[in-house]
Amino acid sequence: MSKKSRLRAQKAKQLLLQKENELYEAEEMIRARNGAKSKSALKYEKAAASKEKGWMKPIKFLMLLPYLINGLFLGTITVIAILFLDLNMPDSKAYLIIGAMAFITVGLVLTFLKKYLAAFLPCAVGTGMFVSVGYSFVSYIQDYMSTHHVEPDMQNMDIKYMLYFYPMLLLGICSLILFVARIIIIAKEHKRETDKYNNLPVKSIIDD
Repeated sequence: MSKKSRLRAQKAKQLLLQKENELYEAEEMIRARNGAKSKSALKYEKAAASKEKGWMKPIKFLMLLPYLINGLFLGTITVIAILFLDLNMPDSKAYLIIGAMAFITVGLVLTFLKKYLAAFLPCAVGTGMFVSVGYSFVSYIQDYMSTHHVEPDMQNMDIKYMLYFYPMLLLGICSLILFVARIIIIAKEHKRETDKYNNLPVKSIIDD
């Protein structure tokens, strides 16, 4: 093959590769405009979703405080007291605490796995169940104190049970913050990817 023929073949090969790249870019642009995502875009978005802002980690560890203190420790004491002591509270309240802790535990595991969207529901349900039991305790004590004589050292009993149960709201709030933050991050990354494909160069196709 002559040098001239080799140059023509090389040029034809380059043109073919250029056309294939242009076609690929056009297809990617169409997919982006139609809401579809390429494998590379999905891979990029997945990697972006796994990224964690620096302030997220302290929030996760902050969630452990009410979980360990108010949930596992004080919650267990309250369950034992309801089931085995005469607190004049139905056993269902103890079972609600147990169920709440099961939901919250699942939510925390998902949170530390960075599955913030999936973690929010069990955290929210568990927090609501746990705090609802606390509200029952506080309401019962306040009603009793309003109609009965209470010794001076027992007059802050309602506040004591507020401190037993209500700090668990911090866990639910932290889970909500992480949930909203993850939605915002994913939305921004999706917009960035869409803008990237919408701005792909197509001048060579139009000129042809």
